[in-house]
Amino acid sequence: MSGMNGTEKLTDGQAAGAEKLAGGEASGEDRTEEREFRRFVDIVGRLRDEDGCPWDRAQTHESLRSCLIEEAYETIEAINRKNKDNLCEELEDVLLQVVLHARIAQEEGAFTMGDVIQGIAAKMVRRHPHVFGTEEEKRNPPGWEEIKRREKEARGEQEEEGLFGVPAAFPALIRAEKMIKQLAKEGISLEEVFAREDALRPVSGQEEEERECLRELLLCVDRLRRKAAVQTEQAVQDYLDGLPAVQREGQTRMRAGQNLGISGKKS
Repeated sequence: MSGMNGTEKLTDGQAAGAEKLAGGEASGEDRTEEREFRRFVDIVGRLRDEDGCPWDRAQTHESLRSCLIEEAYETIEAINRKNKDNLCEELEDVLLQVVLHARIAQEEGAFTMGDVIQGIAAKMVRRHPHVFGTEEEKRNPPGWEEIKRREKEARGEQEEEGLFGVPAAFPALIRAEKMIKQLAKEGISLEEVFAREDALRPVSGQEEEERECLRELLLCVDRLRRKAAVQTEQAVQDYLDGLPAVQREGQTRMRAGQNLGISGKKS
């Protein structure tokens, strides 16, 4: 069932580096982690058995999509709150999603949990030639884009060109930022794209107003992107995080009779 997860061959130097890392006697803690992980995989398998849990048995890759997204966001929330106990719990839920998807794939004859682990281990070694490679690779490691290009070539995949390489499943702001970065890499401005769009897909009336609003949004994303160490999605999230406190303080002051110059109904 292997071969579906992109486990391209490692160079001799990378393989030697990985073997060196894996060598030696496993500690008691390592053996406990391995045993507990195996037990967890078996539990998920039992839930998927014919006499297992009806809910777990009914799940598919498609039905679990929202669960995976929700668990990822809840993990981010725990990180933002710096709540280590909650973070551990949310990582448990993320792991459940990984193991569930792997189990479903195994039942379909696609790949197994072992393939997933083997694949990510090989990928980490392959993507860090400055750590696991030969002495020559450590001195002159290939660039990130070159490594990814080689991986796709080894899988027989054709590299998606330009904006087609940005996954459509990304949240809109993240997708917009990545598209703008790709355009900048190709030396194309948003204004040029807008001009092409007008020529190829002319609109009028309300649709034109909506297009202008969205273009303003993209230009704002671009301005935020240009600021050092600012990710648009995170910048918007950080701003939104502060609004509830502003609203609460405003309501408190209004109740105290202070005029903040805000009109509107009380919620």
